[in-house]
Amino acid sequence: MLISATLRHGSEAMAAAPGSQLVHSMHSPPVRLTGRSVDWAVSFGAMGALTAAGATLPFLWMAFPIQDFHLALAGLAAATALMAGATLPGLLDHLRTRVRLRALMLSAVLAGAVWGGLVSGVAASVTAPQLIIPGFSMPLSLGGLIAAGAVVGALQIGWFWLGHAVQTALQRKRWPLVLAAATLAPALGWAAGLLL
Repeated sequence: MLISATLRHGSEAMAAAPGSQLVHSMHSPPVRLTGRSVDWAVSFGAMGALTAAGATLPFLWMAFPIQDFHLALAGLAAATALMAGATLPGLLDHLRTRVRLRALMLSAVLAGAVWGGLVSGVAASVTAPQLIIPGFSMPLSLGGLIAAGAVVGALQIGWFWLGHAVQTALQRKRWPLVLAAATLAPALGWAAGLLL
């Protein structure tokens, strides 16, 4: 309901905007409420890098080769989130009238968990292959890092995509969302480490 009302308000705002190129005729394509792919790519790329860097920040003091993992994770998270962000506007435009909001929210949480777990696992495997050998405590094992990445990714992506969609539909700035994601990241990383 909320998203439908927000998207409806967004389309009205776009139609009323000065210089709007929307043509109101029977043959006009549907209004694209999710904005430009490049805006989503930039926002998601920045969110990915800042989330990865921020989530590992509380652990930089450890003897484990966390600095290499920290840099690799931030780079991988930025690149993969940028690519995902570029595809989201088209996907959301396609799904917004076909899929319920609850299903989209659950899908985002699951996709965030998969993204966080995969990126964390790849970064750990590349920078600290000894983690594949058992014998480390859970938070410093490969499985622990994958699980922590999945928790952080699920929580971060779970809210970020919806906030971005709403802000885009309302034609508002998205950088405060990126800043909020960066601010939340250390707490999410710390909480994920404590859970494991």
